[in-house]
Amino acid sequence: MTVMDELQRMLVSEREAVRASLPSTGPELVARVRRSARRRRQVRALATGAAAVLAIGAIGVGAYGLTTTNRAEPALPNLSSSPESSVPYNPSPEPSISPSPMTPTEPSADPRFDDSPDGIADDAYPALAADRGAIVPGDADREATMYPRAHVMEDWVWEAVGEGWALDVVSVTWNIGHFENPLPPAVLYLVSPEDVHFELRELPERMWASPRVTSWREQQGTASMWWRNVDGDEHTGRGAVVDLRTGDVDDLVMAVYGETAHDYSFVMSNAAGDELWRAESDAGFKYYRWRDGADDDGWVATALVDQEPTADDFVEDPKFVGFTTTADGNRVLLQRAVDSAAGEASRDGKSFLVYDLDADHISETVVRELGRDASVYSAAFEGADTVMVGIGYREETGKRGFQARITLGGSGALSRVDDDEPWAGHPADAARYDLYFGKPAPQGANGEACGC
Repeated sequence: MTVMDELQRMLVSEREAVRASLPSTGPELVARVRRSARRRRQVRALATGAAAVLAIGAIGVGAYGLTTTNRAEPALPNLSSSPESSVPYNPSPEPSISPSPMTPTEPSADPRFDDSPDGIADDAYPALAADRGAIVPGDADREATMYPRAHVMEDWVWEAVGEGWALDVVSVTWNIGHFENPLPPAVLYLVSPEDVHFELRELPERMWASPRVTSWREQQGTASMWWRNVDGDEHTGRGAVVDLRTGDVDDLVMAVYGETAHDYSFVMSNAAGDELWRAESDAGFKYYRWRDGADDDGWVATALVDQEPTADDFVEDPKFVGFTTTADGNRVLLQRAVDSAAGEASRDGKSFLVYDLDADHISETVVRELGRDASVYSAAFEGADTVMVGIGYREETGKRGFQARITLGGSGALSRVDDDEPWAGHPADAARYDLYFGKPAPQGANGEACGC
């Protein structure tokens, strides 16, 4: 018998032994293979993300798009070139099963992982973190509001993180009642699809007033955050990038017309990882856009800076500062300053500007039925091309306000609606601002109440 014959005999014998040890092919085996494939794909994706964690500069670093420039959908690691697997990446929820013979692959031998919604075995969770008690003490009129019971965060948990996981900040909204009463600590948590909390870190004290996560840069292992700065007389906004593993916080620093910005406002972030922020200095304001690879640190001035430098927040309600955006975090409604040359030119109609984040593009709709004396005190998108608005007038005009639906594009069509008609997508409908893996920031995450 030749060496090749002996080798062939050994391989055939091994194959038959393995085949005999497996259950018959059927729903149980297929489900097992599917779950195993899903776990391996998720672990590899997170391992790729972990390898991409970089040192953070003063204003953040890139995320997303490490393997592709297609920003229409969230970029994911390209597993087809991975040395660990020759199986192309399949983005469908249920990977297809090849009819060809398969070499059995042992599922992860790590007993910490299973097929539960969060992928972690019930007996594998890390120890519970210290009980923080109440964030808002109770009294005779109300029950106490408690910090969640959370587990200690351990690095291996990141291997399970994917769709359905969220980042959440437990904090209080700042108001004048905190002049005498100190703010309680703000704590950043990772939350599983089973609502299991893992304590990432207590935020620095300067971030305790009204903080929220504004973008999860998943492949970088970082998140951007906004909070209200309450030091001094001016209660301005601040921003930073937080390393989710180390807890390092790097504050946002931008130059605006030669001066360092002192006030930062988060506008929106989309599912592709792009972000829009407004920065204001003593010399004026600019809208900056963050996009992976757009520049050395990802930040570039938007088309608004050159084309519409006076364009700003559309709603004129002084009690609430919140940009009007679409649910996908990709479109914002703006208007020109009324005392600009462009504003004077639009005397025969009110101009509605729309900025699209993914394309860095501005479009205009002029509503002829509304004059310059009309003020918009509230607005909300219904889809991408329709907005509901509340129109008001100064008392001396003698005009009565009303609600209307406006179609964007060209010369916009206006139709009045009943005052009691519900508004779809209004930021007030968003009760929580948890930011989910691969998702845009929720509407209302850019809201800044006056604090009075």
